[in-house]
Amino acid sequence: MAKKPLDGYPPALAGRLTGDDFATLVGTLIGWRGWTQKKLADEARLSCRTVYNYKQKVKAFPARPVLVQLVEVCGLRLDIVDHWLLPSIVLQRELEAAAVDVGAGPLSSVEVLIQQLRLLLTEGAAGLLPAEPVEPVEPRPTAAEREEAQMLWSHLAACPEEDRPYLVETCDSFHRVALAELLCHESEEAASDRADQAAALAQLALQVARLAPGDPATQSRGEGYALFFCANTTRVGGELPPARSGFEDGLRSWKEGEGSLQNLAEWRVLDLETSLLRDERDFERALQKGEQALAMAPEAAGRILLKKASVYEQMGDGEAALAALRQAETYVDRQREPRLHLIQRFNLATTLVSLNHHEDAEELLPEIRSLAARLELASYSLRVRWLTGRIDAGRGRLMSALVHLEEVRAVFADLTSPWDWALVTLDLAVVRLRRGDKEEVRDLALKLVEVFEAQGIHREAMVALHLFCEAAEHEAATVEFAERLAAYLRKAQRDPGLAFEG
Repeated sequence: MAKKPLDGYPPALAGRLTGDDFATLVGTLIGWRGWTQKKLADEARLSCRTVYNYKQKVKAFPARPVLVQLVEVCGLRLDIVDHWLLPSIVLQRELEAAAVDVGAGPLSSVEVLIQQLRLLLTEGAAGLLPAEPVEPVEPRPTAAEREEAQMLWSHLAACPEEDRPYLVETCDSFHRVALAELLCHESEEAASDRADQAAALAQLALQVARLAPGDPATQSRGEGYALFFCANTTRVGGELPPARSGFEDGLRSWKEGEGSLQNLAEWRVLDLETSLLRDERDFERALQKGEQALAMAPEAAGRILLKKASVYEQMGDGEAALAALRQAETYVDRQREPRLHLIQRFNLATTLVSLNHHEDAEELLPEIRSLAARLELASYSLRVRWLTGRIDAGRGRLMSALVHLEEVRAVFADLTSPWDWALVTLDLAVVRLRRGDKEEVRDLALKLVEVFEAQGIHREAMVALHLFCEAAEHEAATVEFAERLAAYLRKAQRDPGLAFEG
């Protein structure tokens, strides 16, 4: 049977406690310690929003573990709260409701309670109260549970991907919130390199979260967390409306779990929403979410600033993107986060190329190649070759650029990646135009239209490609036209309604 919200409270109080009472209790605890709401939230490992909602009476009286955690971090005995502080709060409210003068005088009810609590503890009257041993409540997952999750994941990772759901279903040892959390993070790491693998990991995380034991709030929180990462893999696949729907499903479960002691990183939720809003081209809100994530988790500044740079890049503000990337460099730990370090260096070089700083970008290539090889990331190795071709083109090494870009284009054709294939084809067209290879440019333009029509790419992109094809047919295509078209396609990939202003 599911636990009722007030299970574990003294029976004499369970039917009388209200959200107003908990708001008064939170105010008393804050005043008792001389803390702010944020300090109390940080010490109890709850979100600032959760504590704010209790303080402002937005939320009802919470499940018992939340109260226990707040009392523990404030250094009070739970028996004092149960047998004196809570009864005093309830009685005070009931007397006020009955229009009875409680004699507070110029002091607020919270100030009176703090004075009485200090008097009670100072005079030793607390020793007269019945002792009640209290087990400290530690937010979950704990450090030990996260270590266990690493071991459990190593077992699952060694199994074929198709066998993992069955193993999770049939083996109770895998039913751990910490494992669901770890699988979520593994999914996000895989998203940029292997979208199919990322989706499978996110679905496995959701399965684990739903099987993990716990009260309803705990289970809702864990399920919501996993749903966010499932939505992220949908976004990476370019399906934005289903990704938004999935994210909203996650938000509903996440909010239902507010007040649980799940120690899951809220800043990651904001970071994932930043990506979704960026791809939806809601840039102002994307930047706002990024700032909220940064305020919540300054220790993750490197990752969050990289996301901020990608928003600026999609906005077409290369200089702002460059500034954010350089700022991120000071926060990324290249030893502990080699993959993040690679992303920062690669994105920095790509942004420099887009700003025509090809020489500066070329200086980064040896380090980028070394990192990609060491991390054995096949997709990055391919993109490094693409970047090399673009740098060669910018430095005037047109023959070398042709070789690199043709190799990359052939691989993307085999991977059935039409957008990447189209973008590298346009880079190739730019090189051909600079060489005066008009016939080859015409063939590239015709092939672009043919492939996009076969893939059913959206109308606005097709209109833009037909314009380029017509210009190439009449030998009127220019380097500037091809570059504008490439910039447009990078934005239109996730915005079917975006028109080409050629």
